[in-house]
Amino acid sequence: MMTRKPSSFTASRLALSRVTRAAALGIAIAGASLAGNAQAAEVEVPANIKWTVPFGVGGGTDVWARFFSPWLSDYIPGEPTIMIDNVPGGGSINGANLFAMRAKADGSNWLGTSASTQYPAMLDDRRVRYDYS
Repeated sequence: MMTRKPSSFTASRLALSRVTRAAALGIAIAGASLAGNAQAAEVEVPANIKWTVPFGVGGGTDVWARFFSPWLSDYIPGEPTIMIDNVPGGGSINGANLFAMRAKADGSNWLGTSASTQYPAMLDDRRVRYDYS
């Protein structure tokens, strides 16, 4: 009786199966370690949040900020008042620069951006005074 050598298709399926099992095991281990460390942090939410929108009233970013602000206010603990502050000009650079100068680390200032705010920073535009890091 003659034994057959596995075809290359069968061999590649076995190799893929081993890789799949190893990846699944790695994901399970990582998930288990994260699950053990995940805890909700108690944070103090400011009573008022100023959301800087670096575009004029009625633009796309302004519309989505105004759409979401009541919903966010209702679902953030403490139900803070969210105030939209439109700062148009400079293709959003002016408003983002103003936000960077006055924002506090307490979460009371937010910035609503779009690609036109992020691209100048990524392309090292000399007018940009904000830093995403």
